[in-house]
Amino acid sequence: MTPDLFNGLFEFLGGCLLWTSVRRAYRDKVFKGVAILPTAFFAAWGFWNLYYYPSLDQWFSFAGGCNIVVANTVWVSQMVWYSWLKPRLIALEFQPAASSGFVPRPVDAPPKWNGGVLCDMDNGPCACGAWHWHDMEKGI
Repeated sequence: MTPDLFNGLFEFLGGCLLWTSVRRAYRDKVFKGVAILPTAFFAAWGFWNLYYYPSLDQWFSFAGGCNIVVANTVWVSQMVWYSWLKPRLIALEFQPAASSGFVPRPVDAPPKWNGGVLCDMDNGPCACGAWHWHDMEKGI
């Protein structure tokens, strides 16, 4: 087994393990205990390796590195989307106003759950992903 093949297998396995984190992040849509900076650093290092490995004629390492780079890039993108960008876009798009008809849940209201997510609106777009609509005049 050549060093290139051995390193390429490590790179490929590392990418496969990273894809489990990508799948988990897609399912949970939240990041806790994971920092973006180290992941972004290793993604950048992976891009460097895509330049470096061919210059050394290490094509197995290059192939395994492609797997790691794509997985790390998707994972960093998910971190940015779910932790920073999406909450800000939602907050900008759905600013409850007096005339909008959106009614946030009162602080002292009993909790309302939808699919394991705590609902934060009685009327309008909710954190659970649903659009709750109740006719306030009819009481439904």
